[in-house]
Amino acid sequence: MIASLHGEVVAKSLTGGVIECGGVGYEFLATAATLAELPLGEDGRVLTTMVIGEKFVTLYGFAHDSERTMFSQLQGVQGLGPKLALACLNTYSPSEIAVAVANDDKKTLQAIPGVGARMAAKMTAVLDGKLNEFIDSSAATSSAAEPVTGGSETVVAALVQLGFDEDSANHAAAWSEESNPGGDTGTNLRHALQYLGKKK
Repeated sequence: MIASLHGEVVAKSLTGGVIECGGVGYEFLATAATLAELPLGEDGRVLTTMVIGEKFVTLYGFAHDSERTMFSQLQGVQGLGPKLALACLNTYSPSEIAVAVANDDKKTLQAIPGVGARMAAKMTAVLDGKLNEFIDSSAATSSAAEPVTGGSETVVAALVQLGFDEDSANHAAAWSEESNPGGDTGTNLRHALQYLGKKK
């Protein structure tokens, strides 16, 4: 198992990156918040989870252990696979997910792309009482790294990649920046997704 990657960030996209370790480039998928903390061409480090499928092996990278742990916990819900778990973390922080589950706030969870009423109900039922550690450690998680501010174009591109049309993506990104001035890319993307989720 590959538990972490540490080396030069040689490539980045909207959904993942490549870190070179010992002359070998390892590709991984990650959230916008994690990617924002990895400057291209500089040394970077991500914690990883390896998901072995029938036809492929995929690495998922995380800036913080709380994100990796939440990623694993989410997949304890039947029908919630790694792709949807990553979408959850692209929309909300681990502490925000934990609070939504603790409050049985299905409406908040349904703002996540791919999470409907049935999945939101399953999440609150299965994860109830299992995520308290994320609520308690939210302050420590948020101060673990200095955020990168701005990123409107990145937010728009990520939303388009997720399937939203460009007009909606631009409107949501603009709303997010206005409501959260100076926010980092990951936070702005989460707010934009929440806004679009409310517009369903």
